[in-house]
Amino acid sequence: MALRWLSWPVLGSEVPFMFCWPAVVIAAWLGGFRAGFAATLLGALATTYFVLQPRFTLAVGNPAEAAGLALFVLLGTFLSWLQQRYHFARLGQRAAEEYALQVVDERELLRITLTSIGDAVIVTDPHGRVTFLNPVAEALTGWPQADALGRPLEEVFRIVNAHTRQPAAACRTQLRWRP
Repeated sequence: MALRWLSWPVLGSEVPFMFCWPAVVIAAWLGGFRAGFAATLLGALATTYFVLQPRFTLAVGNPAEAAGLALFVLLGTFLSWLQQRYHFARLGQRAAEEYALQVVDERELLRITLTSIGDAVIVTDPHGRVTFLNPVAEALTGWPQADALGRPLEEVFRIVNAHTRQPAAACRTQLRWRP
């Protein structure tokens, strides 16, 4: 009904392309731009050949019908393109959700691995703040993980020189990921 109202200034009260819209919408929804565009072109050709005067020819005799044909092709193409963009956006969203779940799984696997190591493991962020202590490190430092999180490494784990018993500079190893 809305399409008939919108196309009234161009086509008058008749809308010969109305029966083609369901095919265009379904084709664009299921097959994307190419399928929707193909349905648009086939609908335009079929309507021009079978419905518009003179029948059984691809000639369009009436300027209003030619404008309606152009409007149908334009709107069908736009609808197909819009559906393709929506489809790509949904795929991107799905991929991002799957990636987030994968990161959570890998993080949990890493946490379990570090927790089960028999040596003390202390993990820090790039600024030297503690982000993880395994149970052996908790026992060695006397800091529960919940209290140590976010504190500087030097505060949680004091390194001393074995000969002088003076505080030593923390030895930090930075791992850099290079794709």
